Amino acid sequence: MVFDKQEWTELLTLTDGLNPTEQMVLMHYSTLFDSRGQAPAKPKLLAKATGASEKAVRQILTKAKNDSWLEAIDLDGRKGYRATIPDVL
Repeated sequence: MVFDKQEWTELLTLTDGLNPTEQMVLMHYSTLFDSRGQAPAKPKLLAKATGASEKAVRQILTKAKNDSWLEAIDLDGRKGYRATIPDVL
């Protein structure tokens, strides 16, 4: 199944559960996704691209995982995430 990045990012903007900074970081993260909606965790890159601190980016990725926007995965021995859609949507 091919991942629909546009649908995922549109859902990010429609949810009340994410603040604008969280939405921005996750939208930037989505630019790294492959066709299956997964990418290695890149907090330094996301921090530089968004102006958020590296610590804030890590917290946002963790919150997104806890809120079921992301699923933690292993990508060839590296930490990564796969985009998911929370059941509550």
